[in-house]
Amino acid sequence: MALTAYGEVITVAVDGEAVRVTASGETSEVPRERFGTAFLDGGEPVVLDTDTAEAVRAKTDHGAERLRTAFEAHGYPWSEGDPHADAFQRWLDGTPGLDAGAQALLRTRQEALEKKDADDAAELRAALAERGLVVRDREHRQYWRAVPGREA
Repeated sequence: MALTAYGEVITVAVDGEAVRVTASGETSEVPRERFGTAFLDGGEPVVLDTDTAEAVRAKTDHGAERLRTAFEAHGYPWSEGDPHADAFQRWLDGTPGLDAGAQALLRTRQEALEKKDADDAAELRAALAERGLVVRDREHRQYWRAVPGREA
């Protein structure tokens, strides 16, 4: 089953082998054995891998019901919200538990958010993910959680 949104074309392809999300010409694939759960976060479909890291996050206008149906039709778990929502902490410059590199990335990402530079913010989100951090935004604020076993 493939779902497509127009404008910036987002394709979500779900089959028995993997989930593939294509945005801006780039495809992210999550094989079934690495798939944790999927949910909608503020209109963005999110796929977590088995380690709870974000494997995919994309902007789309696909409705939750349509996405849930596509995932569940192929046996992929769907959650009505982020199952790790309680683990997020608001980021403030100097927050304990984060090393200097993570602090610098979050500081720079906050500047990108304030400038409404979505591309830079997305790039910095990816850099934080490489350090074992999941980031989400709420009302121009950043919240973070560590992926167990991969904390920065």
